[in-house]
Amino acid sequence: MTFKEIISRLNGVSCPVFGVSWTPPVPDVQVARRVIRFLEDRRILYNDFAWEEPSHCVQSALEIRRVLTTELGNLKDGSELVAPLRAIRAATRKFLDASHGDFGTRRGIAHDFGFFAALGELRASIGSSVAMLAVQYGIDVEDELAKTLPVADSDGGKTIEAGHPIATARLKDPMEQPSYRGEKAGPCPNCDWPETVARQSRTTKELYFGCARPKRGPAEGCNFKGRRSH
Repeated sequence: MTFKEIISRLNGVSCPVFGVSWTPPVPDVQVARRVIRFLEDRRILYNDFAWEEPSHCVQSALEIRRVLTTELGNLKDGSELVAPLRAIRAATRKFLDASHGDFGTRRGIAHDFGFFAALGELRASIGSSVAMLAVQYGIDVEDELAKTLPVADSDGGKTIEAGHPIATARLKDPMEQPSYRGEKAGPCPNCDWPETVARQSRTTKELYFGCARPKRGPAEGCNFKGRRSH
């Protein structure tokens, strides 16, 4: 699928279009193309659910996370690529957190609803970020990986849920000062959870972005706190 065809799937999402509203740096285009080509070979993203082996999916998610971490480490400060690549990495982290060791150890877990739900969410999250990368950096996507891309509604519109990686990619950096309590920002820089949220100090009444990761349960929470407002 060509990147021009993918544009129609991003209705309602603010995203610069390659060659139209901007021309990205050549090194960033090369990184974006390398990431998409890598993801095209990740069967975890498009194989039929019935054929997926949980332990293999966990290993594949770990490999995606490793590659994204390497690519992020080579980017220049301020690169527009940082947000979408962090969003993809955050999606794999969420999938791995959801597994909390069970997917790869319980026989027959592939038939567990929890596994299907987590895998489906992973595919949807990465597919949205891939769509944005393709449009922003002018990259065509193979048909297999294109199965994960957003599908535009019949009326040409598409609703993006709050906190979804493709939405958080356009929001504030968590290290910035929030404008109001409850404001959403991008992935947590401490643990890569897909979302941070503005909170208010009980003592000083200052606002700051904190990790939205649940404080209880398998995720165990994260103590990240961003810059406080004055």
